[in-house]
Amino acid sequence: MSATFFIFANMNSYLKFPVIFAVIWFAVKCILFFAGIEDSLLPGVMLNMLLLLASVAVGLFLKKKAENYADVNFLDDIKIAIKSGMVYVGFLTFFIYAFYAWVDPGYIQKLTDMREKEVREYLSDEENLKKAREENQNIKDLSKEDIIDLKVEQSTWVYSPFYSSTFALLSMMTGVFINSLLVVLLFRKVLFREMEVREG
Repeated sequence: MSATFFIFANMNSYLKFPVIFAVIWFAVKCILFFAGIEDSLLPGVMLNMLLLLASVAVGLFLKKKAENYADVNFLDDIKIAIKSGMVYVGFLTFFIYAFYAWVDPGYIQKLTDMREKEVREYLSDEENLKKAREENQNIKDLSKEDIIDLKVEQSTWVYSPFYSSTFALLSMMTGVFINSLLVVLLFRKVLFREMEVREG
């Protein structure tokens, strides 16, 4: 824990806000969980999208402000925005894993149980079981229960905390690039130009 605080204390000031935003997401999820408020994925995803955008925008603004809104090329601004966004993504990926692995493992288990029920109901039908055997020759000699157990295992591993956080990481990386492009275009067209005029 002390190492984490040391890293945070020695980060550039414009990179501290993405860390704070990631902590805010984790704190909100924990508060909702411990308050017993039913939380679906959608509110968490929407909050994540908002905080990701804020990380990119605030990080870019603070960095440019520290440099007195120096006129640099477009790619340099993109790099600053992406770096700020990726700090948020890195910390949030860990927090997503931590939340579903240690704080609320029951949520993942609930999704797994629902999927297992669907698979078992589907393969309980002899026609569907026959079709599954025909599609995969490797399981044609297995018993019905063995096939069901195998299919359940294959279709529920995606609900693990590791897979959930990895999928979130890849999705958010795409979001970082899109948000960085949009924020830089907007800031260069409006905000930075106005600041340069004021400074002038």
